Amino acid sequence: MTLEPAATLVSAFQPSEAVLRVQRTSLRVQQPQSKGDLVSLAMGEPDFDTPAQVRAAAAQALEEGHTHYSPLLGEQVLREELAARIGRLLDGVASPGNVLITQGGTAGLSAAILGIVNPGDKVVIPDPTYSLY
Repeated sequence: MTLEPAATLVSAFQPSEAVLRVQRTSLRVQQPQSKGDLVSLAMGEPDFDTPAQVRAAAAQALEEGHTHYSPLLGEQVLREELAARIGRLLDGVASPGNVLITQGGTAGLSAAILGIVNPGDKVVIPDPTYSLY
């Protein structure tokens, strides 16, 4: 039995149509940054450096062994703190059970949409769009 050289195998590799579609639809012109009444959803890159206290807290968390995935709904302490803050803002009570932490805007939008639509409902997604939608 003879094996083909790795270079031959690599040159014969072709991405799937799904991968090619994501590549084609992910090409976007950078939109303007958020300002005033405009909220740009084009790119999740903040217009400021990560504050020193956030970097220090992240480094401390890593040193303390917080190196695994968070719970599905988000860290309980964070959910409790957010519920308390929301309760103060609304002059009422908010429950940590009603707080969901997501890893980004796309997941947050998806959770919100899935929370209000029902099977069979039609949802309009503009195109061109962010490829993961």
